[in-house]
Amino acid sequence: MKSLKVKLLSCFAVVCLSIALLIVGIWAAGTQSINLRGEVDFNINDPSLYVKDIRIKNGMEEADSRGETIVNFVPGFVNTSINLNLGQIDNSTGGLSIYIDIINTTDTAYVASATADISGANITASGTISGDAISQNNILTTNMLSGTIEIMIEAPNLDTIDLDQILIMLNEFTPQVYDYFTFEENGEGTVELTAVDLESAPSTDIVIPATVSQNESGQWVDGNDYKVTAIASANSSTDGVFYNSVITSIELPSTLKTIGNYAFYDCEELTSITFPLHLNSIGSSAFSSCGGLTGIILPSSLNSIGSSAFSSCNNINVVEFKGTLLDWLSISMPSNTWISADHKFIINGEELIDLVIPEGVVSLAMGLFSYCNEIKSVSFPSTIVSIGSYVFQHCDGLTRITLPSSIISIGNHAFSNCSGLTSISLPSSLISIGIYAFNNCRGLTSITLPSSVTSIGNCAFQYCSGLTSITLPFNLTSIEDSLFYGCTGLTILDLSKCTNLTSIGERAFNGCTGLTEVDLSDCTNLSSIGRYAFQNCTNLTSIPFPNVAYWYRTTSSTATSGTNMIMSDSTQNATWLTETYYNYYFKHNA
Repeated sequence: MKSLKVKLLSCFAVVCLSIALLIVGIWAAGTQSINLRGEVDFNINDPSLYVKDIRIKNGMEEADSRGETIVNFVPGFVNTSINLNLGQIDNSTGGLSIYIDIINTTDTAYVASATADISGANITASGTISGDAISQNNILTTNMLSGTIEIMIEAPNLDTIDLDQILIMLNEFTPQVYDYFTFEENGEGTVELTAVDLESAPSTDIVIPATVSQNESGQWVDGNDYKVTAIASANSSTDGVFYNSVITSIELPSTLKTIGNYAFYDCEELTSITFPLHLNSIGSSAFSSCGGLTGIILPSSLNSIGSSAFSSCNNINVVEFKGTLLDWLSISMPSNTWISADHKFIINGEELIDLVIPEGVVSLAMGLFSYCNEIKSVSFPSTIVSIGSYVFQHCDGLTRITLPSSIISIGNHAFSNCSGLTSISLPSSLISIGIYAFNNCRGLTSITLPSSVTSIGNCAFQYCSGLTSITLPFNLTSIEDSLFYGCTGLTILDLSKCTNLTSIGERAFNGCTGLTEVDLSDCTNLSSIGRYAFQNCTNLTSIPFPNVAYWYRTTSSTATSGTNMIMSDSTQNATWLTETYYNYYFKHNA
């Protein structure tokens, strides 16, 4: 025989409850059930406490299935005794809950807690006797209070553990004063947190309440008059609500919808954060420079992430999103990346390695998969027409991409720093490639630009040191600044189709040490070459020009005249553009 003894003590009223359970029977083969019978004796010495009901349920049942009422229990105030005959109870989860429903006829509220030191068992007590009986953070609104105290007994096998004495405390509840929080009303019964005085806070482990009220003195206290739905935005990092604070953990309320710009900027000591299930948006730089964070779990309710929300959080190595891939694709992203740490990405419980974008998706928003270094390949649907900026930035593990014939545009930085990317096939539908689109893709060895391309942004292929040859398309009118800057492996540059080319930008081929000749003779409409365009092209010995007369050099990008140059000698042209006059603009007067 094993017994369980429970005592309830109050600081202001003595409430004693002892429960003796006689456990009869041994686990039967193939079953997980035990027989319980015994008696419950109450001796409640506070006459204001009225025991209304007692229920017992197995831990296996759903939360809303509260168990059956003890039929031979007579409700009453004091000195109540009840005999129980519970019969056989399924113990497949090793849990048993005893519920005591209590009404208090005074205005004193109580909060339950438990302490226990039992090997192999977990004992908890929870619940509140208060005006609304929903949490311990409620201000009294009536002099008739009620609530449920739950005593939960969890163990792998209730009939084999040693149950010693368990102490249950029923303490008088007084509302907490939040003198270190400042809230402002947002209307419709909601407030946002606008300031925190951490010197007055009880610890560096911060708990933001879900609901608050204001007392007669104007202090913010425990209550349910206002829901806390937002942490305020700031216009600069130093104005963030928790800027540069020493908080180590933060418990966000379940009511929170919005985390504002710079809210936790530079909280280096913050090591973990749990986002509430109904959070909608995380503002720009909200957690920027929180170097203590190692992983984040984002809720499926999220619909917006701001610019640099987790930038410089260099220790984040895992990001998990609780929604589906389609949910993630629908999130509004910033104009640049939202995170700046290499990480594996888990969506709906599965790590992204071979990413398949589903049919029906038309575009990919900015920064969706940036820094996801575990993604190896991406398959795009036939419906997609654009790839947004920063979408696959710093996806170091990405090795291959095949774009469908529906693609029209590739956004800024879309594949920048994808160092493992070795090949990419660009479709004939492609019209524009954004700035830095393939910047620093060092593994890329060759690329064919279709004739449909009319625009390539500056620095699009900068530092693609593995690129050995490239053919520029017929419809291209300008080679933008730094387009092939630092492409040290580039040896073949085919401009024979570029009859519509009018300008070559500053530093366009700067540092292309593999080039020996750049033939401009077919670029009959060429009228401008930016300064430093061929600087540091140390092996470049020949640059044939079209229209060799009427060229001039100048130090001003807006000048309409300068020192006249005759570009008839291809060897001399190379010397002028790489050494003698590398820092001049070369222009042509038709």
